[in-house]
Order: sequence, then structure tokens, then C-alpha cells
Amino acid sequence: MTMGFHASDPIREAVATLKTRGVVFRGDIVDDTQLLIAHFQDPDGNPLYLAEPKSDRRREAREHFGHA
Repeated sequence: MTMGFHASDPIREAVATLKTRGVVFRGDIVDDTQLLIAHFQDPDGNPLYLAEPKSDRRREAREHFGHA
């Protein structure tokens, strides 16, 4: 079983912040049809992931550019 978390910040920013805190990610951020996913492990070696739904990115872009 793998547990995941929704990234409340843009996933690239969240990954960069966590890396500065010593979190080791397995590979690059994966672009999976509906999600951006970053795989990592907790200190006990359990697999975890961060996910950012692409719909979040589209909504944020619309809000940023005034196309709500």
C-alpha cells in the first residue's frame, strides 16, 4: 500500500521545500494524465507520494489571469 498527500502548494515548490529539509525523492515529478506526482519515502522506508491534480493548476491559472 502506498499513501499519498495532496500538495497544497504547487508540487514543484513543495518538492523543493521538502528537499531542503532532507526528504529524498525517487526520480522526477511524474506527469500522469490527471495528476503530477512526486514519489518519496518516510524515514522508515515506507513509500509515499505528493499529488497535484492538474485541474488545480488550470483553476489557478484562470484565477491568475482573470478568467474565472
